[in-house]
Amino acid sequence: MTPEKVLREGVLEKRSGGLLQLWKKKRCLLTEKGLQLFEPKGSRRKELSFARMKAVECVEWKERHIYFTVVMDDSLEIDFRCAQEDPGWNAEITMGLEERARKEEEEARKRAEEEARKKKAFSNMLHFGGYMQKSEKKGGKKQTEREKKKKILSERRKPLNIDHLSEDKLRDKAKELWQNIHDLEAEKFDLQEKFKRQKYEINVLRNRISDHQKVSKGARGKTMVGSRRK
Repeated sequence: MTPEKVLREGVLEKRSGGLLQLWKKKRCLLTEKGLQLFEPKGSRRKELSFARMKAVECVEWKERHIYFTVVMDDSLEIDFRCAQEDPGWNAEITMGLEERARKEEEEARKRAEEEARKKKAFSNMLHFGGYMQKSEKKGGKKQTEREKKKKILSERRKPLNIDHLSEDKLRDKAKELWQNIHDLEAEKFDLQEKFKRQKYEINVLRNRISDHQKVSKGARGKTMVGSRRK
């Protein structure tokens, strides 16, 4: 556990809470977390943490002492005084309180920024998920066709298994592969020619249909004109 950084050490007098309200000396340690009060002849201590402090008020110079009041969050007011020869306790406690408030504000700001960053990341993730779903719907058919091609290729591709073959058998295997390539190229050429021929026949049929439609429209127009003249 990291020890607390001591900002100041010395003696303060604290007003008691009894009827007499006597001033009692306390050995004090001012740390980053608050003010620790020790009994003069013992290790018993009481801590006034900055987390529970609200303010330092009623600073007054009087005779040989400086008087000030520490106000806690439960509205408890604790009166202190120190010798004028040992001033600055009230100012340093106030500075520690302000530093504590600054750190809490900084932590709150970081938490807010982290929360905003998480919300933005979550929103982007939802947006990206919706975009991916739309893309999958649009590209579903394409993906299916691609999978079909992969399946066909995987079925056609067969493992060579040539590690155990001798030199003569390797030559025979090479001739077999060359013949397969030759057959595939021939099949590819036949399919390309068939595609060209079918494309040509489709264009011819389209032109015939178009010509037939033009002739039909012309004949229908002449028939309507003749009927009007009669």
